[in-house]
Amino acid sequence: MRWVFQGSQNELADILNQYLRRPETKIVGHALKVDVLQMLLFGVDLRDQMHVCTYDLAKVLDEGQPQGLDDLIKVYLGKEDHKAELARYREARGITEGSYGLVPPEIRLPYGCKDGRRTFELVPVMIDDMKQQDEDLKRREPETHAKAWTLEHAYFEVKRKQIGALIEMELVGHPFSLKRLSENIEWYDSRLENLLADTVAYIKTRVATPDVNPASAAQLRQILFNQAPTGIGLYPLFTTEKPVREWARAVRELLFRVTGEPLLKLSIKLERADQRKVQALLDWIHEQHGSAVFNLNDATLRKRLGSSECPLPLQIPERDYPVLTASTNQETLEMLATSDPLCEKLNDCRSIATLANNYCRKDGAWGTSRVKEFLEAIDAEGDSDRDQLELFGAGEIARKKTQDTKVVSKRQKAISMSVNREKSILFTTYWGSLETHRLRTSPNVSAIPKGEEEYVSKIIGEAPPHSIRGLEIAPRGWFMVELDYAAAEVQRLAQVSGDPNMTEIMNDPQRDPHASLARAKDPEHLGQLSDAEIKKHHKAARDEAKPFTFGIPYQRGNEAMARSLNREAIRAKQPTSHTAENVAHIKDAYRKLYSVAWDYLEAQMNRVIPQEIGSNGRTYFTHKGLYGYQVSPAGFSRRYLDAALVRVILNQENRWDSELLRGLKDMRREASNWQIQHGVAIYVMEACANWVEFRRRNPNVPILLMDILHDSLRYLVHWSVVGVAQDLLPRIMLEIPSNQRPKLRVEMKFTYEWNGPEVREFVPHPDQPDIEIPGLKYLGLDAWNKVKP
Repeated sequence: MRWVFQGSQNELADILNQYLRRPETKIVGHALKVDVLQMLLFGVDLRDQMHVCTYDLAKVLDEGQPQGLDDLIKVYLGKEDHKAELARYREARGITEGSYGLVPPEIRLPYGCKDGRRTFELVPVMIDDMKQQDEDLKRREPETHAKAWTLEHAYFEVKRKQIGALIEMELVGHPFSLKRLSENIEWYDSRLENLLADTVAYIKTRVATPDVNPASAAQLRQILFNQAPTGIGLYPLFTTEKPVREWARAVRELLFRVTGEPLLKLSIKLERADQRKVQALLDWIHEQHGSAVFNLNDATLRKRLGSSECPLPLQIPERDYPVLTASTNQETLEMLATSDPLCEKLNDCRSIATLANNYCRKDGAWGTSRVKEFLEAIDAEGDSDRDQLELFGAGEIARKKTQDTKVVSKRQKAISMSVNREKSILFTTYWGSLETHRLRTSPNVSAIPKGEEEYVSKIIGEAPPHSIRGLEIAPRGWFMVELDYAAAEVQRLAQVSGDPNMTEIMNDPQRDPHASLARAKDPEHLGQLSDAEIKKHHKAARDEAKPFTFGIPYQRGNEAMARSLNREAIRAKQPTSHTAENVAHIKDAYRKLYSVAWDYLEAQMNRVIPQEIGSNGRTYFTHKGLYGYQVSPAGFSRRYLDAALVRVILNQENRWDSELLRGLKDMRREASNWQIQHGVAIYVMEACANWVEFRRRNPNVPILLMDILHDSLRYLVHWSVVGVAQDLLPRIMLEIPSNQRPKLRVEMKFTYEWNGPEVREFVPHPDQPDIEIPGLKYLGLDAWNKVKP
């Protein structure tokens, strides 16, 4: 419009406010958050007029489908992509990606209008789909529908209300101390360089490799798992697949699928002599070939397996086979560290490199936000249609559009390269994940590890100048407030399952679920002690129980639990003593203590893939009683396979194929934890709705929502309203519809920096940067930037 009428930004903003900011006006859009955010930066506040975001609505309707506008157009409208005309012109003339400036204006300019028209056409069709799905739920589960566990409630009363909070967070950003960040970057750069040099020198004393790159996973697996002289001959633990498989099991499964050799079949119990024969085969493969990869496409390997030297000769035809690759992930290196010191050195190297590269990278340009580029385009002089092209993404400005893709990917990954150096602010983008609707960020601030100072000290011998979380520090005159739901996942399981023991424990602030499980697993020694006494005097027993409290709802088996406990022991430089057999009693204790919750988890899994016990005592999957979906109390649904498809899978001749069974087991695991993970996301969504309502009623209060993590929120609070925040913020998080019995508890802490010590006296800290928060201008709070303590 500005491009057409040649008016100033303020004149156009006044016109748009006059016509759009009316109670009867409803704004729809695809990725509506971005549109409303950019209009807010332009001077037009449409937050109260937001109605439907087709991107978010698509996630609510079917979390498995793509959410791109072109995909939704094809699925719901059956029409061609709104970019089709542009694409046809460029393809016919060989114009490469990113060259929109070479497309004539008469083809290029209508693209934005067509984008909007297609979005407008999508909304009623998608709303009809929502109503139809709710009607289907009413037919299949009338009691669930009567509770208003509907998609209509999920989107309009929960999901949509979070958008306003996300907009505020993206405007505010994360204030950074550039001084601290620079000190950390220099420290990590120098220490990592020395650590890498020492590790490379040590590797060269062990293997005959002229050039060593510790950052190369391919080279590391050759060094670790191949035989001398190029490797040290360790046996891999896992594959690189997701989910991972144990290496020996994966090799055996692949050989069975290829040859049909009965001794390699995992589902049969072998005699001891046959077990030794299979183990001899696996050992021989490793000794002869190494285990960095297992590639049956290699003719030499196939010939060896068919020779008389092989303990179990196998004839393998020539065709295309999947390749197994040995994992060198952190868990592998930690578990193998007791076998060889090189693994510990490599793990230390990788740990420091991860911290340095993800958060304190030295090389590369400092980042700016897409929003900032948009504003710069608005203010630019010269090209009369430049701002419109920037707004619709159709223009091309050479100095901004020709960045190398590697540089862009590094910037997206490294927080140090995304901080706006002029404003000392890290601007993040928030999106919801598909299955649980938990938030993810770009850059991923939620992945910043806790306790990295102590961990780094054990490796380097000294702590970095500042913790990485401590790089985020409130500006002078502000305080950071962290509010966490206490044991949110256990609280959620107690709420949805109604387990009386879990409810009693979680309803009492003096009780502790981990101590209670520790007492249940060892009643002889801990039976007469209170939770507080166990927590204080029997830390080892409580720590042993803790992974089970959180892990059992995720259906983690005894082997996985034992590995978790052993990893913690290795990190603490203690001996490993846990096996699947000696931790099984903890799982049994959980089942007895929380029998109702256990049955609830089983019922949730059976909605997706029912499991029954046959006459021989073995469990098997069935399609009987299968729903194929889950519904949360907030109305969201999680889709899996329908009964007809599961019946077809289970009736196939190869139904015992390990890949099929693994897929079905994975679905059961997802069904077990979905209500919990998703439930915590609902807590946060409802707290965001409270915050949006508070902001609407109190637009001038200088309290800013700046970040959402999995089960916590972070705020910036001006020094003048500390008392208001102390009373208000816990209420925002607790007074939500999902807070049923047992009642949630919130832990609140005022700090100067993220995860820093609690503020005892509300006075400025010398390290606080004296900066202004630029986003306050767009929230109508800019005057508070000037009010200093």
